[in-house]
Amino acid sequence: MRHILLFILAIIPFGLSAQTDDEPRFNTMVITLTDGTVEKVPLLTEPRITYQDSLFVITTALNTKTLPRNRVKFYRFTNEDANGVEIVPKTPLQVKWEVVDRQLRLSRVPSGGTTRLYTINGQQIMSTHRSGHFIINLTGLASGVYMLDVNGQFHKIVLL
Repeated sequence: MRHILLFILAIIPFGLSAQTDDEPRFNTMVITLTDGTVEKVPLLTEPRITYQDSLFVITTALNTKTLPRNRVKFYRFTNEDANGVEIVPKTPLQVKWEVVDRQLRLSRVPSGGTTRLYTINGQQIMSTHRSGHFIINLTGLASGVYMLDVNGQFHKIVLL
């Protein structure tokens, strides 16, 4: 019995990590060429992308694909089902902000979080729990660089 257990342990590959549900599971690399054609490369593992002289080389567990470097316009990773229909994961909207006349205009701020403004030295100037669209008046602040923290996403603000 112990020999069977040792044999089973010997054939189990170690070093594999479990993939959680919040990690993307890309199964196709889509390469768009300069002439508009599309090349699809199926993925089982993370691809290795290299540039060799004038070539664009993608190495995967299945094969190696080589394309002229000057023909590759861009590439992206997608999830596709068996019928070739792309499965687009839901991504949260990015917070938008702009400074106009010393007013910080924020939009797409999710609820349940905190918006904070810091000096470049890390001193917190203000904090709010508002969401959606709102304006923060910055007229009392000196010219300089500030850090805006919206739910852990940091943005650099320069006041002139």
